[in-house]
Amino acid sequence: MQKNKEFTQILNSSYDEIFVTDAEGNVLFVSDSCKHFTGLPPEAFMNKNIRELVDKGIITNSVTLKTMATHTIHSVEQEYPSGKTVLATAKPVFNKEGKLYRVVCNSRDISELVEMKRRLTNSQSAQQDHSEPIVQKTIGGQKFITQSQNMISTLQLAERIAPTDSSIFIHGESGVGKGVLAKIVHESSPSRNKPFVQVNCGAIPENLLESELFGYEAGAFTGANRRGKSGLVEMANEGTLFLDEIGEMPLGLQVKILHLVQDKAFKKVGGTVEKQVDIRIISATNKNLMQMIEEKTFRQDLYYRLHVVPLYIPPLRERKQDISLLTDYFLEKFCSKYSCSVELSEDAKLLIQLQEWKGNVRELENFIEQIVVTAQKPMISMEDLPLAMKQMIHNENHSPLQQMTLKKAVEETEKQILSHALKQHKTTRKIAKALGVNQTTIMRKLHKYKLT
Repeated sequence: MQKNKEFTQILNSSYDEIFVTDAEGNVLFVSDSCKHFTGLPPEAFMNKNIRELVDKGIITNSVTLKTMATHTIHSVEQEYPSGKTVLATAKPVFNKEGKLYRVVCNSRDISELVEMKRRLTNSQSAQQDHSEPIVQKTIGGQKFITQSQNMISTLQLAERIAPTDSSIFIHGESGVGKGVLAKIVHESSPSRNKPFVQVNCGAIPENLLESELFGYEAGAFTGANRRGKSGLVEMANEGTLFLDEIGEMPLGLQVKILHLVQDKAFKKVGGTVEKQVDIRIISATNKNLMQMIEEKTFRQDLYYRLHVVPLYIPPLRERKQDISLLTDYFLEKFCSKYSCSVELSEDAKLLIQLQEWKGNVRELENFIEQIVVTAQKPMISMEDLPLAMKQMIHNENHSPLQQMTLKKAVEETEKQILSHALKQHKTTRKIAKALGVNQTTIMRKLHKYKLT
């Protein structure tokens, strides 16, 4: 009895509302926090059925009923008659026979967060007349779309230097679109009708990379073609050679690449005669080459030869406005591809925009495709997204909401809203006005999230 009493006291001390029912929806426990959320004491809910509470309008959009019906975790926004908005997550509990035994629901007050989102959205809408124009570049079947000033500046620089034959180095995280930008440079150059040859230096085994790049003479090694073979460098003659993931280039091969960059000449494997080529070299990596130079794993002289004109593609988290544009573009693209009609609610779009997207454009594209092909209804709302995000395969083996507690999810969303507002409004006074809270609250939260 003493342990049960202590356990109840612990649950009642939680700021979140804890709501427990049995498999039939009969309310077994409600924590004291319900008074803050609903204005009603726990006794108003005890010994009642969840369906009765829904019928009376005390609870709307019941997440408990959803979990009872599907036996899976659900998260939804709920509004109480008191005016409070909560993010409620219900989790099923099963007995030893695998049958539904309990449903435990955890609810957190997000009223302030919802209001901040609304005010930020209104603030952004009010500024749209002064926003940057949308820039689109279509290369083959791929489209480069942006409204971000730093991305537009990168595109303008790329087009400005495209007519020259200077070596270009593209910096950027995995998935930002380095290959697309390299193609934009090629398509904007006088060699647009000549070959564009892309080489992923990390995808070709080290013992094959030299022969793939430079080709080989007849009889150069066991198993070689009797007539020899032309390499990718020779195939790119008069056009563009794009060395993607140049940071994966073996140190022993880097000296031959240096010779190619300096003299536009190379020798085939097993050959003695130098061949001249007329090529433009573009390189790219997501690695820190300066650190690799210090570690003696990348040649400094090669770096400076390749790094004549550097281009930087910022990650999606640094150009949040592009997430919205790309979401709409990918949604239209995949609806057309799969001959279906799927839309995202404004709340769903905002939640997508607030994610970090560590896999950048590639991850966002895959996620939107997943939404389209798995959609069971024409309108996807915010409450449909957490499950899809948990199912999303991330190259770091996690997704934006996977293994994230309710408290953490709310804090991350709040942090991203504040970070975005800080970039827009600069001062705490202007942020407070835009988000509709007092300046002291903004200062406290900026300090909490270490944004100052």
